Amino acid sequence: MADPSYPLQLFTQQSIAENFICPICLNIPNSGKEHADCGSIFCNECIDSWNAKSNKCPSCNNNNLKESLRCIKTHSKKVYSMLQSLHMRCPSKVDKSSECEWTGEKLNAATHFSKCSQTLEHCKLGCGLMIKRKDIEIHENKECSNKLIECSFCKSFLPTNNISHHLSVCLLNPNREVSCRYANIGCAFKGILSGINVHEENKILHFDILLEYSKKMKAENLLLKKEADSKFFYTHCPANHPLNKLITHSSGLRCNVCGEYPVMEGDVDWQCSPCDWDCCARCFESKSKAVRCIKDKEHILSYTSYKKENGYDCHICKAKIFNSGRYWCVYCLVNVCMACYEKMN
Repeated sequence: MADPSYPLQLFTQQSIAENFICPICLNIPNSGKEHADCGSIFCNECIDSWNAKSNKCPSCNNNNLKESLRCIKTHSKKVYSMLQSLHMRCPSKVDKSSECEWTGEKLNAATHFSKCSQTLEHCKLGCGLMIKRKDIEIHENKECSNKLIECSFCKSFLPTNNISHHLSVCLLNPNREVSCRYANIGCAFKGILSGINVHEENKILHFDILLEYSKKMKAENLLLKKEADSKFFYTHCPANHPLNKLITHSSGLRCNVCGEYPVMEGDVDWQCSPCDWDCCARCFESKSKAVRCIKDKEHILSYTSYKKENGYDCHICKAKIFNSGRYWCVYCLVNVCMACYEKMN
């Protein structure tokens, strides 16, 4: 402590010590500065911080603080002598648990405090605790949670508060708890490393667990397939071949999704070559939802404008389809009129 200040309750003659109270922190300064106009005494640190923001005296409010401050040690030796001769208790008595009975002049307080066994010190191991000087060695060697301890298995050093977790995961600890190697299929057994082999050799138990796991996976796969069906987009042709991006070299290609003729020479087209099936960039990028065939859910409907004289029967509403386009399944020969297709989509 370069220039400490002390609370009033440490002084044995408080009525005298009150004359030296710093108006800013309300403690008794160690040395300090005096305002020449009003005679107020301030701690060096307090008045320097105040003066950086204001030139008004915090005691008398005169606007000449910087010009009127003077060091009491050099300019008011009598005041300084009276301040240093004040009788006080050990500064450690701020802490109620302190057992120090020292009293003496303030002049000697700092020297005593630097050696007092009741002084609180920060633990050097960084645990954040304040420990009495007389107990600091015992704390750092035996009690501190940051004290390094050697693992008896891997010989690495860890803080005391981490050793329990380390032992539970140390690869060289034969007594650490481990899970059964079949845990990924549902075995919940845990045991010590040295005895886990006995459990894992029980093939009948694990075969039963595997059967249950297989049933669970089958049910989950059905749910995933159902979800995938509901989110199927035109990224594959009706035969489930992936579409390939290409730049067309001819005009007049028909999009099998929307039925229009947007695919001209030089345009981007998504095509299945084996099936001669095309999807324009607009339909592909908008991710229009594909509609499944009503007979076989593995197939999807695609657009066609091909006509015949007596028309086609819509497999949903039974209406005849003559001049307008239609959607059909090329495998099941299912035809769906435009109105029904929009309802399905």
